Amino acid sequence: MLAEILGMEQRLARAIVWVSGLPPGLSAAWFIDDGGIDQSGLETCLPETELTTMSLSENAQDRRHFAMRRSFQRCFTKIASGWAGKARDLPMRFVRDQRPVCDAALSLCLSFSSSGPLAIACAVSGGVGGIDVERVRTVGNALD
Repeated sequence: MLAEILGMEQRLARAIVWVSGLPPGLSAAWFIDDGGIDQSGLETCLPETELTTMSLSENAQDRRHFAMRRSFQRCFTKIASGWAGKARDLPMRFVRDQRPVCDAALSLCLSFSSSGPLAIACAVSGGVGGIDVERVRTVGNALD
């Protein structure tokens, strides 16, 4: 089982595209969920608490997006922080409408965003940063 978990983490880590040429202390990356990693593979990066949260959704597409987003966040943070353990064991806290916090790298300011199959992230060491992405789409009654 450990080899399977580490193998999936490595596949996901290879799929993450890192932005080059950034100033020291700033890391950024993106990931597109093209279906190359199956749902169970993404889930190997998640702790039981997040698997439980994911399972509460009745919509399969929402469960997939949750698994993609959280596994990307954990693998990105693992690499950016130099965490040597498994991504699922990385001590992270997620609170709605707040930045996630990694207790193993408190000096990192993390920011994540996702829309559709795209997820992006940035980490700033000793500072504050943010990132956002939104899919272009038609919004009915936008003025309401």
